[in-house]
Amino acid sequence: MQGVGPDFLIIRNWGIAAGEMFTDRDVQAANKVCVIGRTIQQKLFPGQDPIGEQVRIKNIPFTVVGVLEPKGADLGGRDQDDVLLERIARSDCGVSTHLPSAAAPSPKWKRA
Repeated sequence: MQGVGPDFLIIRNWGIAAGEMFTDRDVQAANKVCVIGRTIQQKLFPGQDPIGEQVRIKNIPFTVVGVLEPKGADLGGRDQDDVLLERIARSDCGVSTHLPSAAAPSPKWKRA
């Protein structure tokens, strides 16, 4: 899980395959929305459109608003499509967001 701002995709030169990226309005309103990578889509929603569906992060439901274009593995062999992006957490929203380190265990996603 990565907490990012709405401009993250522009900075990383990453496109949206379906749906859309969350907006500044989502950040300001602390909306519980997320964008998922292709690997997460295939694991949780095989053969289905995940837009509008929910996933649970620490037992809190988040609505999927977008699916990222596939990137494949990076130079280190890590699956860049095994990612869930949520809007940057605000201190009052109830979900703590931190950027994962290379040593951090892979988070477990589950379908709501």
